[in-house]
Amino acid sequence: MVEVHCEGETGKVITSGVIDVPGATMVDNKDYLNRVDDSLLRFVKSGIIPISEPVTEVVVDTPSGLVKAKALCRDGRCEKVTLEMMPAFVEELDRVLKTEAFGEIIVDVAFGGEFYLLVDIEQFAIGIEAENARKLVGIGGAVNQCRRVLHSWAEMKV
Repeated sequence: MVEVHCEGETGKVITSGVIDVPGATMVDNKDYLNRVDDSLLRFVKSGIIPISEPVTEVVVDTPSGLVKAKALCRDGRCEKVTLEMMPAFVEELDRVLKTEAFGEIIVDVAFGGEFYLLVDIEQFAIGIEAENARKLVGIGGAVNQCRRVLHSWAEMKV
């Protein structure tokens, strides 16, 4: 495995020597590795992909689709990487979620590698300040519980 950092997100790329990870989809594979058996995530290996100067091209299969990377290389080292990612888009605006703790919450559903729920905090009449930390965490937890339902919904729509 090689640890990577792409557009603000960290991740691990499995490069070889991996048994079949349970799951029907890449998202299922990711969930299995995150929830059931993270032993694969603890091994880090490098040097598996030979460097071609001046550019090394790699295609990585991810839960969000194929990511194409072009690494600018010099003297046997990678100096810069450019990525061609799946397009980001807004799936739905002003979706109403029903939560036990906060009642109805309005979110926007967007895709940027996976589906995200974006919450305008103004609907709670609080600011993003230290004294509101517990309430903000509670709001995040309530939205995250709803995310599981939307995750299934999103897979059906893709």
